[in-house]
Amino acid sequence: MARGEQVNNINRRLIIVSAVLLLVCSAGFIVPFIMKGRMLIPVICLVFGILGGFMSLEQRLGRLPAEAHDLLSGSWFQVVLRPLYGGIFALVAYILLLSGLVTSAVFPVFVYPSFPETGITPLYFMFFLTDTVPASGPDFAKLLFWSFAAGFSERLIPQIGQGGV
Repeated sequence: MARGEQVNNINRRLIIVSAVLLLVCSAGFIVPFIMKGRMLIPVICLVFGILGGFMSLEQRLGRLPAEAHDLLSGSWFQVVLRPLYGGIFALVAYILLLSGLVTSAVFPVFVYPSFPETGITPLYFMFFLTDTVPASGPDFAKLLFWSFAAGFSERLIPQIGQGGV
């Protein structure tokens, strides 16, 4: 298969994979809207991380070696893996931001539910997921930026295959 044909094949796969992943993750937006509830912030981070991973791979597709093109054009798994890594990185970045280990004006501030005296229970964990929110609109925008940036950084993961994707 010619290089241009491989790139087109990989682009098609990336679009299909990213569309399916985004549709699945978008349920995190749609269900709360229909149920008049809150969106889960981790789902939003996951979606933006997937977008970052997709953009990272798409941006460097033309510079990849022939072995990487062979790997990506012949394996759906490898195409799915990169945006998924991006989503996972975004969730890790979200946890890092929630922990308060990194603080600065460029990082978001969060409002947390009060910690129960009885300790962490499954119910508190559910409230933690639904009631921990960015403190303001700018903080929400910062969270989206860092989620996308973490997803875009999926390229830092060493390649499992030989192609150096």
